[in-house]
Amino acid sequence: MIGFLRGEVMDLLDNRVTLLVGGVGYQVVIVPGPELASLAVGSKLDLHIHTHVREDALDLFGFFDRTGKALFLKLLGVSGIGPKGAMAMLGGLSAPALIEAILTGDVALLQKIPGVGKKTAERVVLELGDALKKPEWSSLAGAARSGSSSGRSPLSDVLGDAHEALVQLGFRDSDVSTVLKRLEAEKGAGKPKTEDYVRWGLQQLGMAGQMRGALGNGA
Repeated sequence: MIGFLRGEVMDLLDNRVTLLVGGVGYQVVIVPGPELASLAVGSKLDLHIHTHVREDALDLFGFFDRTGKALFLKLLGVSGIGPKGAMAMLGGLSAPALIEAILTGDVALLQKIPGVGKKTAERVVLELGDALKKPEWSSLAGAARSGSSSGRSPLSDVLGDAHEALVQLGFRDSDVSTVLKRLEAEKGAGKPKTEDYVRWGLQQLGMAGQMRGALGNGA
């Protein structure tokens, strides 16, 4: 799975960018917005990548920071929302404004995003409202209230990289978040590296899967 790309913009078409990396051109879908509009052929670009695999295709979705990618993964967890729908929501509102709308249950604002109907907006609020109440997300929403787009990333750099790696390996976003939060509390004082969190996470997520399997076999 591809989680990050750094290269040179080779081609631009709507919200698709062809990024030249080591002689290979990767076509990546990016959220429409001012950052995309400022790109030019030949410019250098770093993108956090979500690799979406289907039976008939493999699509790459790119984000300029970890916050955008983390929120995209949250939206993907909402029933009925696929990658295109999640990208549309991120393109319709800034990340802080989108989080603020979800936390306050502002269904009317969410419906202003093209392609988002009332039922979808209500489902997003219902399914993500509690998850985004965590301090790391609500502090980002506070930036929207103050009129600033700045804010703390929902995960530290080390935890963010570990989270991305574990999700790319196929573990559920909610399970990864729970395990990494516990590991941070237990081992964070020693300032572990990303690979340490990934190794510990694999151990704990593997054990959780084995326990679920055992319970299922015993039912």
